[in-house]
Amino acid sequence: MDQPGQGSIYVLGGMFKAEILSRVEAYDPPRNTWSTRSCFATPTIRLSSGPVGDKIYAIGGFRRFMGELATVEEYDLPRCLVRRAAMHNCKSGIGSG
Repeated sequence: MDQPGQGSIYVLGGMFKAEILSRVEAYDPPRNTWSTRSCFATPTIRLSSGPVGDKIYAIGGFRRFMGELATVEEYDLPRCLVRRAAMHNCKSGIGSG
């Protein structure tokens, strides 16, 4: 399994038709293939994300009926685990790098 920054491109959350998704999907450019990895705890759109080591962090976002989120979710790729922590303020539509 690729770690962030080692070949695959990861897509977290999003929306399909009227459904807000909690999926994590990986695109493998050399093979031109997509695979579904795991789920985040919260179906989310308009989040920010970024890799640190072998983890990807999803920051903030928006969820229907809940509004902007004040959470950080850590996706541990090798262990396929998700951990969640609270932030002080709600955020959505933000950038990270």
